Amino acid sequence: MTVGEEDIEEPRIVSEQLYRDGAAPWLSVYSDLVTPTEGEAYRTRHVELMDGQPGAVCVVIHDERVLMARLWRPAIRATSLEFPRGMGEPGESMVETALRELREETGIEAVRTVRELGGIHADTGLLSNAIGIVEVVAAQPGLSVGSELSDAVWVPFEELVGAIAQGLIVDGITLAAWAVWSARS
Repeated sequence: MTVGEEDIEEPRIVSEQLYRDGAAPWLSVYSDLVTPTEGEAYRTRHVELMDGQPGAVCVVIHDERVLMARLWRPAIRATSLEFPRGMGEPGESMVETALRELREETGIEAVRTVRELGGIHADTGLLSNAIGIVEVVAAQPGLSVGSELSDAVWVPFEELVGAIAQGLIVDGITLAAWAVWSARS
């Protein structure tokens, strides 16, 4: 058997609107699945944000350093060191989303190169939205005062690797983006 060649019966999928914040719907989607071995039905749930529009995470590079943001995350009740990221607007490509989010969050507009590295799913059991990983090589390291990410820092590659090894970086999206970037650089 080759990975991905198994026959899996398509489940019945039903969406229910959970929450709406302006134009951003959050859907609770449930699927009625049947276990392959026992044939018993069970229900799973996942969340779809913004009608399934992909988001983007930015691996922003300048002079052997990567841009990180310190963000308070209520879900873990702690500050997390993460790469800039955000949800896409309708019709945006992952690269367009990454550049818009980077501009909004940091004020960085001058870039040398932009490269789409692929995509991930942050939690295949809970979230349906894809997240594009985009490398942005910044032309200048300056950050705008008053940007959304007021606590952004440039971290040397070696320090980032050390912080990962010490368990100081716990954000799964950041860890996955760094792994993909490292594998493709």
